[in-house]
Amino acid sequence: MIPIDDRFIAYTSVAVRHAGETGWRLETLPCEPDQVERHLAGKGWNVAAWVDIGRGHVVPAALGSWLFEDALAKGWAWDAPARCWRAPDEPVTAPDGAPGQGGVSLAWRRIGFGWAVLSVRSGADVLELDIDDVRDSFVPVVRFVRHLIEGKPARFGVTGNVTMVAVQDGGAEGICRLLAGSLERSLMKPVVDVLIDRRDLILAFRHLLYDLASHPGLGPMWLFHAGSDSEVYDRLSDEAERLWKDGVLAGRFPDDIDAEDDFTADYMADRMPLTASQYVFLERYQTMLRTLEIPDD
Repeated sequence: MIPIDDRFIAYTSVAVRHAGETGWRLETLPCEPDQVERHLAGKGWNVAAWVDIGRGHVVPAALGSWLFEDALAKGWAWDAPARCWRAPDEPVTAPDGAPGQGGVSLAWRRIGFGWAVLSVRSGADVLELDIDDVRDSFVPVVRFVRHLIEGKPARFGVTGNVTMVAVQDGGAEGICRLLAGSLERSLMKPVVDVLIDRRDLILAFRHLLYDLASHPGLGPMWLFHAGSDSEVYDRLSDEAERLWKDGVLAGRFPDDIDAEDDFTADYMADRMPLTASQYVFLERYQTMLRTLEIPDD
């Protein structure tokens, strides 16, 4: 068998701003981050700035295959009329159509099995974002809230079901435009499009992050889900399944798959053990969500 290190190469996904241009271009380079400038110089580009947006290891044939996901996970967006990419705190050209008026409701529908499902609702319009424990992170969401507080445009993306939340200027003092939708060919198709007081939106997202920090499933069923002890995981899952079936037969629980998944996720979250080092990491993560202070590492 060929050692994995011999089959994989390092890559760095970068956003590059060329001299004289206002937007960004995306590129994947076959190198570690500390070699990016050398590779850019080798292309002969007149680079005004560049940003590291993702890194990892791939087989050579797959070089560049993670570029869109790297950009989405960090909140970068394609600005079609300008034919360039925009950073998470830069505005894109506003979509056609008039935004609605009214409030916004944010809630965690479920945190479990490696997914955190966020519901964004305004009136009858609702979008669910499936935040994946492997490719996604809540760090961009924290940056999104910080940009809101600073009065900037703001975005974060979710690779789990290729969705994005964006905030742009609302055209009046203290008002912003919230858009949330799925992406098709890098362009957002808004499901939620509403004008809202920026202060109200900041408060809603602060409450959302506090709820996440306090959720029993954050550690065992999201942060550390991928590395769970399979024997313990399977045992708890089987226990939850038996309890649910008994409850359905006794008339205590509905015969509903979504309700069963919610029950199982909560049951396992309360019982999955964490190591001492995992508890330390979880506490740091909870602090970040509550204070908006992102650790250097």
